Amino acid sequence: MLLGREGLNGVTADHVGGVFWRAFFFSVQTFATIGYGTIVAVGIAGNLLVTVEALIGLLAQALITGLLFARFARPTMALQLSTMAVIAPFNDGTAFMFRIANRRRNELIELDAQVTLTMRHAGVGAGERRYCPLALDRRSVSFLPATWTLVHPITPGSPLWGMTASEVVWGAKFRNILNTTRSDGTASINLTKLDLYDVVDLPVPTTPLDPS
Repeated sequence: MLLGREGLNGVTADHVGGVFWRAFFFSVQTFATIGYGTIVAVGIAGNLLVTVEALIGLLAQALITGLLFARFARPTMALQLSTMAVIAPFNDGTAFMFRIANRRRNELIELDAQVTLTMRHAGVGAGERRYCPLALDRRSVSFLPATWTLVHPITPGSPLWGMTASEVVWGAKFRNILNTTRSDGTASINLTKLDLYDVVDLPVPTTPLDPS
């Protein structure tokens, strides 16, 4: 519009609703690289404007395409956690275990797990909440096609050492939920069995439990 009526040739302003709309539709055609040819820039100023608009249009299309692809092509996680944890035999001792399962058909890759125990002080500073990270036997996996049992070995250095049963199932082991009875030989998991367990005998620790 600043270039005036002489800045554009082709369809007159009266045919497209005025000077503003003629300039607007010209920019739309330039940004979208449509190039109808019904409106043409005239002079160095108009063609410089075309150059700037064309570059901005290409960059905008590339940016929008990248954002849309990153938003809709990235798989989302749908993990299901067991509603309970167990204290199970592990390497001649015991371990705190719970498990997670992938609810989607796609495989999740490069998973890292971090487990934190929260509890209140029983002595000095009673009522204050402590957060203790639990060391895991394996804290990362390359991919998760089905399930993953997170294992925290209960050693003398563990925050759980010396504790008795509370909100976890003491002396139990998660039941196998892998199904390999399909006629085509493929394996599947039964998520309805995610919380099922069997009672087992725990090994006697080699070091007496700390009653504190």
